Amino acid sequence: MIEVLRRMKERNTPNEPEFQPFDISNVENDIADIVRHTAYAPPAVRQALVPLPSYVQHAESADEISKLTAHAVISQYEECAKAIEQMREPLKAWAEGHQNALNDLHAAMKYVDEAAQYCRDLGAGTFERFQKSADVIAQVRRTCDELRAKIEPED
Repeated sequence: MIEVLRRMKERNTPNEPEFQPFDISNVENDIADIVRHTAYAPPAVRQALVPLPSYVQHAESADEISKLTAHAVISQYEECAKAIEQMREPLKAWAEGHQNALNDLHAAMKYVDEAAQYCRDLGAGTFERFQKSADVIAQVRRTCDELRAKIEPED
């Protein structure tokens, strides 16, 4: 509206008074003149509407304005949902990193379990050697006592 008034003012000649009464009969011409000199895209050149998401449908009873408004609103919600879905990627990478760490942890725990079993096996082997050597020592001690008894006179 300010543009209309400005153009109307430009049409005034210096001899005419600066303000003229509002003439309703020229409003259409003034608006058409402004529209012709304004850079805007005609309907055929305007950006096409983004297709509706599959989870919504226009009601058959809705008029064009309601459909356009609903379309604009659902487009904003859909953009928001896509932005939220993009937050999934860093979480997925984080989870994969943690899964790798868990796998490494499980491998380390398995190594610890194997090392503990190896230590037990070594201990059991050493235990068996001591048992066998104790038997051998007892046998050597008996043999020594028998020989000592044969060599030394009885009192």
